[in-house]
Amino acid sequence: NEFDAKQITTVEINELRESYGVKPGIGWVEEDFIRRETPEKVSTPPDPCKSTVDAAFRRRGEYIFFKVTRLPCMLQRRIQGGWMWRFSSDTRRMVGVNRIDQFYRGVERVDAAVEIDDKVYLFEGTDVHIQAQGRMSAPLSLRQLRINQSDKIDSVWHGTNFEGQLGVYLMDDSNGV
Repeated sequence: NEFDAKQITTVEINELRESYGVKPGIGWVEEDFIRRETPEKVSTPPDPCKSTVDAAFRRRGEYIFFKVTRLPCMLQRRIQGGWMWRFSSDTRRMVGVNRIDQFYRGVERVDAAVEIDDKVYLFEGTDVHIQAQGRMSAPLSLRQLRINQSDKIDSVWHGTNFEGQLGVYLMDDSNGV
């Protein structure tokens, strides 16, 4: 029997270390770990009350918003992950500002998002990440989903159009499709 190996994020590792301490003699130095894993300058979380958003969608009575904070190229050694936060449907209760990859593993930024039949579709460049029953799929290309090749999807909508047809509608700002 093979077990299902799961990867945990750096955030989860640090939370475990803060809660339980470090096992003696495991052969690493905290200072080296931080230097190796952390970029020179970490982007700061956006202020949900003042920030614009890159993508948003509604799921199970909550509105979920995504934002990527950009750093000057010289300051980052790797791509900075984006941020997400949630509002209740009455928009009176805001839940956290967290890194996107804390909830959606393997996703650094979100250009567009939609929920269809209890599956969440997150568009990142020319890739699509699908979350179903709490599990993330490996990224699929737009072509694998039979979507015409595009630079990226900028917005997506699932609903009824003006002619009463139910469907999924995608928009690419670069070519107006």
